[in-house]
Amino acid sequence: MKKLLIAAFAAQALLFTACGDDSSSGGISMSMSGSITVDEANQLLVLIPDAYSEAGCVLEGETPVWKSVVHLQKPDSFKYEFRGDTLLLHEVDGEYVYDGRMFVGGKAGNLYASWRYTSCRYDEEDAETQCSEKDARYYELVYKLSPGRVNAKAVYYYDKYLADEGTASYMDSYFMYQLYGKLSVAYGQDVYIDEITYNKPEIVQGAIVNYGVQVLERNDKGGKFTIGEKTYTVRVNKVEERLVTTEHDGTEEMEINIEVSDGVTTCVAEYLRLMPQKNLCKAENMDYLKFETEYDGNGLPYQYAYRFRMENENAFNSCLYDISAGKQLDGFTPLYKKAEEPRRDSESDTFRMYRKMLKYANN
Repeated sequence: MKKLLIAAFAAQALLFTACGDDSSSGGISMSMSGSITVDEANQLLVLIPDAYSEAGCVLEGETPVWKSVVHLQKPDSFKYEFRGDTLLLHEVDGEYVYDGRMFVGGKAGNLYASWRYTSCRYDEEDAETQCSEKDARYYELVYKLSPGRVNAKAVYYYDKYLADEGTASYMDSYFMYQLYGKLSVAYGQDVYIDEITYNKPEIVQGAIVNYGVQVLERNDKGGKFTIGEKTYTVRVNKVEERLVTTEHDGTEEMEINIEVSDGVTTCVAEYLRLMPQKNLCKAENMDYLKFETEYDGNGLPYQYAYRFRMENENAFNSCLYDISAGKQLDGFTPLYKKAEEPRRDSESDTFRMYRKMLKYANN
């Protein structure tokens, strides 16, 4: 079940509910089982998550209704291979096969063992290993594969994520990279409000240089800068994140309020993301409820609300266009044309991997 969350891999880890709390480390432990089939000839592993029943917001006709349904999740396919004693699992999405995620703990040639995810992947094209220190810090994942069954255990260190995020400056966020571009080039890329929590100091510094930004003041929650002949201020009034879980589900909720001003006009960014609860499952909230197709216990499709989101990004970007200094700047190639970086789904293959794999740790 898809969840749009904040930190890398949080989208996947929050598909669980805590079955135990590791008080010594602050980690939330989760475990569950599913079934597997193995095609050894084609080195194909198919994981089938167990169905579960839970109340949620579903569409009946065009009306959202709160009711209990059986969630029957789709099987997931992975090509597998061994490199020494390391197991590589390649997510298969249609005809596309992703880089192999690296697991250790078993022996070469034998799938049936306990495998620990290393937070690393093997890049087939470049023949090199790439690892994520952040993923290793925030998540642990072990799969015990046996004939016909998979048992999963995961730990999510949400407290470490929040603590690390608290030390980062919002002025080093991907939001600021986008903001500098928008204010420098009126027709530049849009600014996404929730990117205020995505720390990218190196690309922000690049934007400062390439857009001719002069930073006059800065602190962790705002600052003042000039672009061309104009002076701007940014004030981050509110960024709140919280973990909310149900028996079989979970998400990180977020509330944001930011002000950007040129001294005459103030552009206000507002963003609210919530787990759909019974009180939100109403016809008047249809514009804010986000649905996707799920399958019930009979294999029949239905529309399930996985997120409630209310934001004013279109109006905010329109306001930024109005106060942009872009028409005053000439003689350089906009940074967004030089080194455009996707939004947080630049690691979407990682997101997909965890979304598919960790749903077997539903509890």
